[in-house]
Amino acid sequence: MSVVHWSLYVNSAVISAAAALVLPNVPVYVYRHGGDEFTASLVLSTFSITMTITSLASTSLLEGVRAGLPICLGCLGYGWALLPFFVHDSVASLAFARALQGVCSGFSFPANVAAALQLGRSAVSKNNFWSNVGFIVGYLASSHVRDPFGICSVLSALAAVFGLPLLTLRIQSQEDVSAYHGYPVAFGAALALTLASTLPNSAITLLAPKYGGDYGLVIAMMTAVGGVAQLLGPRLGELESTLLAVVLCVVSAALGYSLASVLAAGTATGLMYYAANVYSGGGRGVRAVSTAIGVGYAVNQTIVGAILSAGLDGWRFATLMAAAITLVSLLGVRR
Repeated sequence: MSVVHWSLYVNSAVISAAAALVLPNVPVYVYRHGGDEFTASLVLSTFSITMTITSLASTSLLEGVRAGLPICLGCLGYGWALLPFFVHDSVASLAFARALQGVCSGFSFPANVAAALQLGRSAVSKNNFWSNVGFIVGYLASSHVRDPFGICSVLSALAAVFGLPLLTLRIQSQEDVSAYHGYPVAFGAALALTLASTLPNSAITLLAPKYGGDYGLVIAMMTAVGGVAQLLGPRLGELESTLLAVVLCVVSAALGYSLASVLAAGTATGLMYYAANVYSGGGRGVRAVSTAIGVGYAVNQTIVGAILSAGLDGWRFATLMAAAITLVSLLGVRR
């Protein structure tokens, strides 16, 4: 494994751990200060909204830029963005800090995905796998550490350091990347699959802390099976991964909210996200994935939060909608 590969994977793992420490603790903080699921979903969505707006512009600006520049600066900014919350902690300042983190991720995330796609299908699956490993570690620690937001800042700085070797890699155009690796470019499918993957993830982030206990462990287990699914992606193929994801989402909905259902949904989201990355084709095509992640979490977290606040079954809604959107995504794939 080259230094560039190593740098990409470690950077992904560390910044994902930083993000995972914060994510479940955002609703926990809101709940402790008298807010409900809908309020928590709005605070979570501020990140997604600003990330979407930023990535719409950043993806076209990144081509020809050394990948390490947006990745390192974005990771560093992700940690410093929490400064407003550190100065005066409140639900409002946390929402503002999350919005700033979204701006930083709007540069670092598309650059990370584009770099992985340049290195091939195996690099895509391994990069996503190590990102999931970081999320797992962060989620496992999230319900136990005393200062998740402070540790997030430290890890963000470390992620920037680990990403420095990526300064040797320039981000190529989507046309060159897809032609070299033979990616079946389908922006519509990439967008739909990413959008679908955000539904179960939005639901679990709101549900697990609500039920209390070791919520980080539940989210980590869902993330872990998604990571394993990432490694299976290149072996199964993009089309087969998509079809299997549909089946798993339907099974998850039929089971209702349970550990088995969470694991089925986690596997499905891993397969969806692998296929979405490949269908994006790299370069400017990463905009489809970046946009769908931002829009998906901003919209879906709010919708699922509203459904849960009304006393309805947000888990079945999320998994069935994910199955439907994944199935529709196949219409955008040329055969």
